[in-house]
Amino acid sequence: DAILFYGVSPIFLTVVGLWFRWLKRAPLALWVQDLWPGSLDAAGFRVSGRLRRVLTGLVGALYRRCDQLLVVSHGFPAEIQAFAGRPLRCLFHPNPAEEAVYDAPPAPRTALPPFEILFAGNLGRALGLPTLLDAASRLADQPGIRFRVVGGGSRGAWLAEEVRRLGLNNVILHGRVPPSAMPDLYAQASAPLGSPSRSPTMSRSLPSKTGTCMATGKPLLVSADGETARVVSEAGAGLCAPAGDGAALAAAVRQLHALPVETRNAMGQAGRNYCETHFAPDLLAERLHTHLRAMASGTPAAAL
Repeated sequence: DAILFYGVSPIFLTVVGLWFRWLKRAPLALWVQDLWPGSLDAAGFRVSGRLRRVLTGLVGALYRRCDQLLVVSHGFPAEIQAFAGRPLRCLFHPNPAEEAVYDAPPAPRTALPPFEILFAGNLGRALGLPTLLDAASRLADQPGIRFRVVGGGSRGAWLAEEVRRLGLNNVILHGRVPPSAMPDLYAQASAPLGSPSRSPTMSRSLPSKTGTCMATGKPLLVSADGETARVVSEAGAGLCAPAGDGAALAAAVRQLHALPVETRNAMGQAGRNYCETHFAPDLLAERLHTHLRAMASGTPAAAL
C-alpha cells in the first residue's frame, strides 16, 4: 500500500525504494536522515565543484521522484527544495529516543563526585572529537570532572592515540557496548554530551541521539550550532557552546558543574518533558503510521 525508505547515507540507496515504487505501483515516502552532498564535507571528504554539481543534480532528481519527504530536522527543507529546484512537501518527523533509555526508570540524582560527562555514539569524522579533547585538556586541573567515551568507529584508534599522547587521565575510553548497557551508563553519568563537527550541514541537522539524551532526565551539554543548539535551548534542557570551540565547551562544563544540584535536576526534567512531547517512541510510531496511511489514501499532508 505504501513504501517507507529510511534515507541514511549514501542517499543514492533511494533508488532501491524507487524500484519498489515502480514494481508495486505504490507511493514512496523517503525519510531523509542526512543531507547530501553536505554530509560528505562534515565527514571530512572534499568534493570538487564539478562533482558537487553532479551530485546535487542527482540528489534533487531523487527528491522529486518521491511522493512524500519526511525530514528529521527543521533545517532540512530549504536545502532539499533548493536541490529539487521546486517546492516539495516536507513533513517534520524526528528520530525517536531509544526505547530502552526512554523506558528506563528514573536515574538517581545526586551530587556525588566525580562529575562524569558521557559521550556516546559512532566515533567518526562527523563528530567533534577534537573539540572534546580540547575541552578535556583545559579541564585537566579539575580532578572531580571526567569524560567517558562510549562507542567505536573510524576514528577510534586516532582518539585512543590522542588521549595517550596528550596524557588525558580525565578521558575514559569505554569502547563498544551492547544497546542494553546504555541505560545504566546514562544513569551513572552526570550529563550527556552532544558534539557534532562544525559544518553548515551539521548545523542544519538534529542528531538522532538528541531525544535519547533528553530521555535520560539529565542536563545536556552540547557543542553545536544551528538546529541542535536551538532545540536544547528551547527545551531548557542544558548548556550550549558553539561547535568546534573547545574553550567554550570547557567553560560550559565548569558552569554546569558549579550549578546547584536542584538547577541541574530541573534542566534534566525539562529535557525529559520535551522528549515526551517530541521524541517519544510510541508517539512517533503512531504519527508515522498516520503519514503513511494518508499517503496511501492520496490525502494531502500538511507541509512543514
